[in-house]
Amino acid sequence: MKRSVFFEVLPIIGDDLMLRPLEARDAQRYVEGSKDPAVRAFGQLPLPEYTTSIVHDMSLTEVPEGLHAGRLAILTIADKLDDTFLGSLVLFDVDMDDSSAEVGFWVHPGARGAKVALRSLGLAKLYALKLDLSALRAAAAIDNLASQAVLLSAGFSAVGHEPTIAPNGLELPMLNYRIDLS
Repeated sequence: MKRSVFFEVLPIIGDDLMLRPLEARDAQRYVEGSKDPAVRAFGQLPLPEYTTSIVHDMSLTEVPEGLHAGRLAILTIADKLDDTFLGSLVLFDVDMDDSSAEVGFWVHPGARGAKVALRSLGLAKLYALKLDLSALRAAAAIDNLASQAVLLSAGFSAVGHEPTIAPNGLELPMLNYRIDLS
């Protein structure tokens, strides 16, 4: 796979959602979502707190660098019609030997209840196929029943559990999931 394809195939557009790179204009809603108790408890975000300045800087540095290197895709889940930030979806831990990547997601509290997470995982599968990946992996905290249900509804299978070092650096007991795309 040519690494820059991570960027070139975006956006991924579905019926009413799209995945696109996180942009500076998403900063306020990203910050709002990152403060939500459920996101704080289960999102395993790398930083303990986000500001609009941090998200703005991230959109100009980490986002394009990760996409162009083919190692990290920090994406916005957006409404297809008005491009409103609805949540975040990240593709990371790309394993070229296994032709897989891990996917993580969270949904802004104002967008919950509309199956945004489930529908965004459908777009993540399309994105992974465009990247010539044959599988996606995911992990959910043992007590995060909502994410577990979303992953199972999206076709992922539980493949075990073990402590995992989350993006925030903490070792957490997690349930692991996988979906084969080919």
